[in-house]
Amino acid sequence: MLRSPFMWLISLSYFLVFLGRTATLDWAQLYLIQDLGHSQYLGLSVVTAYSNKQNRVHYRQDAAKRQTASIKFTHRPKISLRQFI
Repeated sequence: MLRSPFMWLISLSYFLVFLGRTATLDWAQLYLIQDLGHSQYLGLSVVTAYSNKQNRVHYRQDAAKRQTASIKFTHRPKISLRQFI
């Protein structure tokens, strides 16, 4: 797997996205505190709210997967192209 160029490309892409996200969140907090003059509490709250939003989205996706994993489809209707012609 380590010899696959596709896996290296995916890994590098993930690293760059992570780096950009971390840099943006750190910059946003400093911008709010230093340039706009807001309190440290507000700067931290904005970053925490964004991070928590991302975590909630992932949690909802995982919950939906868990709920639909137990559903078993027993009857699948046969569809042919002749029905639509």
